[in-house]
Amino acid sequence: MKSFFICLFNLLLILSLSAQDGSNEQFVSYSKKAGELRYYMLFAKGASDTTKYSSAITQTVQTKKSSVGILLSAALPGAGQFYTGSWKRGLIYLGVETAMWIFYFDQKDKGNALRTQFRAYADGHWSEEAYYGWLDENPTFTDTTHSLPATKTQQYYEMIGKYNQFKAGWDDWQEGDPALTPNRDHYESMRDKHNRYLIRASYCTMIALANHVFSAFDAAFTIRKFNRQIESKMRVHMSGQPDQIMSVLALHFCW
Repeated sequence: MKSFFICLFNLLLILSLSAQDGSNEQFVSYSKKAGELRYYMLFAKGASDTTKYSSAITQTVQTKKSSVGILLSAALPGAGQFYTGSWKRGLIYLGVETAMWIFYFDQKDKGNALRTQFRAYADGHWSEEAYYGWLDENPTFTDTTHSLPATKTQQYYEMIGKYNQFKAGWDDWQEGDPALTPNRDHYESMRDKHNRYLIRASYCTMIALANHVFSAFDAAFTIRKFNRQIESKMRVHMSGQPDQIMSVLALHFCW
């Protein structure tokens, strides 16, 4: 690849010096200076000169490592974009990450607070003694497919409100009343609201995780774009001089 660019510069040097007319001293002087500069950059003799040239290129074009950018964005969305100087894109990913975690903790806290409330409500309005006492008085009742846990776990509080089997434990239920009593209905509405809070919190974690993945892929794309190889463009155009018009071969490099 290096020899290819050397040939290109050498071609440009030959054309720029051989296509001149001695009558135009200003143009010849400019071409010689440009040619000598390119000659010095590409054909410097000696190991020390070559080292200086390589060092200069390294300082001028500092590439970014894709692995670093991907790991940064995977750990903190937007960090990989900051690594390449893409501040706006980085702020977008970082903003999404921040918003999702703020909303997550907000919904999580509300759900936990409501869980404490509905459990306290159940402890005050539902009784195991009342439930098992009613079962003893009604031996013909056969709808006992579910068994309560020995301790008051999450399943315990779910079952007493979810299944009609446990209706007799509610303090406002009487024989012949509908299974869903006002107290049980209020309890279930609290549990339903609590579940919605937790579902929203779980959505936040899913979006945050996706944000990490998208940010990492975007960082890889951004770094690849940042580190793209030098693009060369060659064009021929006409340059107007005071006494003549001549063709000029231009080789343009874009970093």
